Amino acid sequence: MVLGAVEFAPRSTAPVKVRSPPAPKLQLLALKTSRLAKVWALLQRRRAEVYPEDIQDLAPFVLAHRIWLGPHAASHGLTTEAVIKDVIERVPIP
Repeated sequence: MVLGAVEFAPRSTAPVKVRSPPAPKLQLLALKTSRLAKVWALLQRRRAEVYPEDIQDLAPFVLAHRIWLGPHAASHGLTTEAVIKDVIERVPIP
């Protein structure tokens, strides 16, 4: 239910904020993430292909530093790991 709180909260009082880099850095982040996913699949899963599960496994490592919890969310025990887990559970695998 983490995202429900974020979706319905006004922007200025949202308990969770995601810091997004400028477009060129975002492209670099996507490139690095795709390379990381390839290495992850090869080393952890012993395969040359990247599956959606690999991206889900890497999400906490790649996204954790981009999520900022407001004082209200943090004081209620909400963690970045819980936010990422909630997003992963809500986004269907294509």
